[in-house]
Amino acid sequence: QQDVESSSQSLQVFRSLARKFPDFSPAYLGQAEAGLFLFKAGALDYQALNQALDAAMAFENQAGASAESQRCIGQILLLADWNFGAAESHYQTALALNPSDTIARRRYAWLLVALQRYPDAAEQIQQIRLLDPLYYDNAEMATLLLYSGEVEAAVAEFERIKDATELNLVVLRGMAIAYLAAGEEDKARAALVGILTQIDDWPLARPAQLDNLSADELYHLVIEAQPFRSPIALAGFQNLLGNTSAALDTLELAVRQRDPFALYLGAMPEFASLHGEPRFINLLSQIGVRPENPNHLRKTRLFSANLRNPQAKNHDN
Repeated sequence: QQDVESSSQSLQVFRSLARKFPDFSPAYLGQAEAGLFLFKAGALDYQALNQALDAAMAFENQAGASAESQRCIGQILLLADWNFGAAESHYQTALALNPSDTIARRRYAWLLVALQRYPDAAEQIQQIRLLDPLYYDNAEMATLLLYSGEVEAAVAEFERIKDATELNLVVLRGMAIAYLAAGEEDKARAALVGILTQIDDWPLARPAQLDNLSADELYHLVIEAQPFRSPIALAGFQNLLGNTSAALDTLELAVRQRDPFALYLGAMPEFASLHGEPRFINLLSQIGVRPENPNHLRKTRLFSANLRNPQAKNHDN
């Protein structure tokens, strides 16, 4: 919430600077990045991307292309149009201008994960680690590894950072999925309890009240509370319970709303059991992702349909 508030304030400051000093090019790039962040955080609507793109182009018209402006334009085009080709081209230009730009590499790595080009994503992750050792302390690295199918490495990253990183709802969700994918259900359960205890005014907010609940009951509570902005997180827990139809309904809504996290559906392990489902394949097609053979998901316990659902199909046969 603090990041949203500070970014909103920054956006207003940059807009004011651009009006007062129209030749001050950094004000335009500042607008573009702030608007992009606020869209991804759900604080601004889809129209904000058009405004962010206009601001980034205004910067380049004055100052020329830079790694910062190119990575920004690439991200905007990816989220606005799901244009993977254009986004990749801009990320590559950004890295040609500044090979040490770890933000551009992070955005490029996520794009490659979305496209299920895991060896290419691994190369970018390795470069990020070499360029920015402090990135080891960022939960984003663990999530990137998880979505790349490197479950053991993802769990190791979460284990390493869990005492040094703020365990907010997003981090705890990633930890829960990683532990489930690794078959460490007790740790996954602890992460679910952590999610529920962080929800304001939740009636079962104390860990002691959650200790005797089963994992299924905890899933249901997370679904009921809906603590995450993106409906895709809700769909993930629905699918883990074996509620395939409900999960697909939620995912279809997220794609219609152009949820930015929809880009990664093909790589997210909580949806591993949906690969092969016609409705899921159609969603990947709408996003622009080919329904490839998800070999990386075979490393997870979540590739086969959820064991709690006796009616579920086993796609691993």
